Amino acid sequence: MPTQSRRTPFVFLGILLTHSLAALSAEPNLSGTWTVTVDMPSRGTRSTTLTLEQVGEKLSGHIVGVRGDEAITGSVVGTQIQFSYSTNSIRTRTESGDKPLTLNYSGVTGDNDFEVKAPSPLGETVIKAKRKQLEAP
Repeated sequence: MPTQSRRTPFVFLGILLTHSLAALSAEPNLSGTWTVTVDMPSRGTRSTTLTLEQVGEKLSGHIVGVRGDEAITGSVVGTQIQFSYSTNSIRTRTESGDKPLTLNYSGVTGDNDFEVKAPSPLGETVIKAKRKQLEAP
């Protein structure tokens, strides 16, 4: 019987290590409200709110734009994030007339922050986001 009691701490340590490694390798869940800064060349930097919902790898939500909410669609695979949205505040000229500019962002995410970049006709646009913390009652 003494042999079994000596193994107990090692069994416990093994279980603890397994759960710790699983937590470290878990993909972040980006659902929630985010405070973001959008840095756009020739337009400056502005702060706004981003709301995301993540189901599996699928990402959806909206960002509060200069001219109202703009829908976001994208995905999260591991720590790689990508999403796009069309903004009415910048329009592009086409043969069929003006249309909203679509920005395709990509970058790396953590649990509570991320940074994504998108090329645009004005230059690279950068969004830096931090998870909005719940206010205490």
